[in-house]
Amino acid sequence: MRPHCDKIGGFAIAPFGVVLTGAIALALAAVTQTARAQEQPDPEDTVYATGALPEDPAALAKRPQTRTFRAFLPERIDLSHRFPPAGHQGRQGSCVGWAVGYAARSYYNSTPGGGGRLGADRIPSPAFIYDTIRRPGAGCDTGSRISDALNLLKNGAVSWATYPYGPRRCRRPGPGTVARATRFRIAGWLRVDTGRPDQVKAELAKGHPVVIGMVPDRAFHRLRGRRVWRAGPVDLRQDGHAVTVVGYSERGRYFKVVNSWGRRWGERGFGRIGYDTFRRRVKYGFAMRLAAKPAPPKPKPPPAVQTIRLPAVSCGRLRVATRNGKPAVIGFVGAKDDLAKVRRAAAQANAQVAVALRPWPQCETLMTLAKPLAHTSRPIIALPKRAYRAGETLSFGVRMAGFQGYLHVAYVQADGKVVNLVRSDPVTLRTWPARTALAFGDGREGRPKFTVSAPFGKEMVVAIASRSPLFAGKRPLIETEREFLTALRRAIVARPDPTRPERVVGAAFVALETKQGE
Repeated sequence: MRPHCDKIGGFAIAPFGVVLTGAIALALAAVTQTARAQEQPDPEDTVYATGALPEDPAALAKRPQTRTFRAFLPERIDLSHRFPPAGHQGRQGSCVGWAVGYAARSYYNSTPGGGGRLGADRIPSPAFIYDTIRRPGAGCDTGSRISDALNLLKNGAVSWATYPYGPRRCRRPGPGTVARATRFRIAGWLRVDTGRPDQVKAELAKGHPVVIGMVPDRAFHRLRGRRVWRAGPVDLRQDGHAVTVVGYSERGRYFKVVNSWGRRWGERGFGRIGYDTFRRRVKYGFAMRLAAKPAPPKPKPPPAVQTIRLPAVSCGRLRVATRNGKPAVIGFVGAKDDLAKVRRAAAQANAQVAVALRPWPQCETLMTLAKPLAHTSRPIIALPKRAYRAGETLSFGVRMAGFQGYLHVAYVQADGKVVNLVRSDPVTLRTWPARTALAFGDGREGRPKFTVSAPFGKEMVVAIASRSPLFAGKRPLIETEREFLTALRRAIVARPDPTRPERVVGAAFVALETKQGE
């Protein structure tokens, strides 16, 4: 399309001073039993130790970064069941050893159904990591860098059983201990752009926890129960604190982290950081890569109907229906590999297949708009045909839903751009009467003419009607699909006040394909 004649183309540690020695298995069993008990929260005036030193910007800039994520993000991810019980660093500045070794690396030793039940021999020692990377001559209250801990794990570490943690004890590991530090190796690590929270969510959705360096405040120290930490901007050049991100919630608009301040902090050692605070207070993020890829969280498979066992797909929505007396698989998927899996499953049951291929970002758009697309009152999109060639005029009409309200019309292009043709504006509060008809792309009555040009591919028109403004702010005329989808997911899924009724939103879409000329 060519608007304006241009293509917009764990353990809970014993009290301070007690060193875990001797019968490690018995000690861990006792600690785990204590961890399961209902402890009273720490007093709110408790001040905890931190210890994440600033990274070297020049060195960090040379490190590889995770690729921009272009796939469906689930509404919620929670990996916390695969972590050991939250531990306590005491007065040591050893949070990096806890976040990188005890939490993130031990996660990869657990199993999806194991509930984080790891013995002392299967958990990297946070004491060994901290004592090894701590600057020479520095005291036990000094901090360390997350990157140093990750680099250490490329060579390996020793277990908690070999090198127990003592909150009032730190020393350099002896030569014999260092020689045995060959376990818990990682193949490497990547930077995660925490300024784009969807990159963090993407790692979690793929089964990778994210270690972050952040700057806490007194409110974070006082966090108890299921409260969400919210804070303003801060100077990110100062020393910080390391924790591990284990999940997120789009409805709650928070990231979930596991801390190293014991189970009396937060909710049994886990805390929640609001999305806005995450952007303001998190300095950087890191994700490990092991030689073998971890199994991502498995979505619940759809129920088998009429002997058809539907496969799990990375993005899509499938159901089984009856057509002409025969079973049929109906829906859409986002990848060719997933479509092939569906066809194989249907063939085994001699079933028909009516599954459309909706590549990203179409697939995520449809998943996000599942409820609005099923609403009883939706906009109507009139597009004359579904395939257009270079040079043709692309014009279409949109009719408002059967209620007065706000309307947002977007064109999702093949080049990854989203053109917001009609923007739901919370500032002017302009509404459209029910069944209002709008025209686009025909060049008449002063309207721009849309002419098909490169890049070509699968594109989509989306219309969304709502009784209240859809977005918190006016969307730009042109934005990336990731920016649009993030804002759309927030508008549709998040409910700032869960006591109020859900929003009235109806949506429609039409998929089309643009092609080079004959």
